[in-house]
Amino acid sequence: MQEEIEEPFEIEFSSPAEEESFAKYRLEPKILQELVLRLRGYVEEFRIKNGKLVRVFIKPKHAEPLMNEEGIAKLVALLSTVVAKETVLSNLTPYDIYTSGIGYVRAIKEFLFFNCVKYEIKPENFGQIFELCIHLVNACLQRARYGGERESLSKTIREEVVKELGEKEPKVK
Repeated sequence: MQEEIEEPFEIEFSSPAEEESFAKYRLEPKILQELVLRLRGYVEEFRIKNGKLVRVFIKPKHAEPLMNEEGIAKLVALLSTVVAKETVLSNLTPYDIYTSGIGYVRAIKEFLFFNCVKYEIKPENFGQIFELCIHLVNACLQRARYGGERESLSKTIREEVVKELGEKEPKVK
């Protein structure tokens, strides 16, 4: 029997306030949880359940993790800085994204290369791990392009405040 994990995932927060703000504004570390599952050998599938399309992570019988648990923890710690709300809610130019991206690519490459024995990374898995990380970095940095994520979040907050007050949104001069 294959092991399955169906969304939603359980997320651990450091405080009730953090949990509330993450849930309210969708700044959860879900992307890192998905990375962890993939590194542990899970694969993503889509299924119909109760008439709805659901995403399920399954671990095939003979699937092996791409690296050991210590390596997964260290890699997630390295990537958590780019997934952090401080990065995603930044106002980055394309040049900032490019230079930051190059820095992360270099750091990830060195991390994987210099620790491949310690974290039991097989040569055939190196590219897959690297690609997973690079796509995650690029997605998070692009969210900060010209403050797009921050602007979207600000608009959502303004709309909630206006709805709660029952007034029209104040005009900005």
